[in-house]
Amino acid sequence: MSAGALEEALKALRIHGEVVAHGRVAVLITSHPEQLVEPSARESALLAAGALGFRTLAVELPGDAPSAHFPGA
Repeated sequence: MSAGALEEALKALRIHGEVVAHGRVAVLITSHPEQLVEPSARESALLAAGALGFRTLAVELPGDAPSAHFPGA
């Protein structure tokens, strides 16, 4: 389980942000929640996290991020 490896795997999926690991929980810190609007993007992110040994992938928005509203949700 490596936060850096997951960050790189997510970048390959065009999901950008910083990954912080807390044991088997990974947290994606991103100012761009819209990149996760599509269910397939979320599923791909979860599969990448699982393949690297993480049990959970959480998303955190920095304090200066736009609203957490997902268009169409």
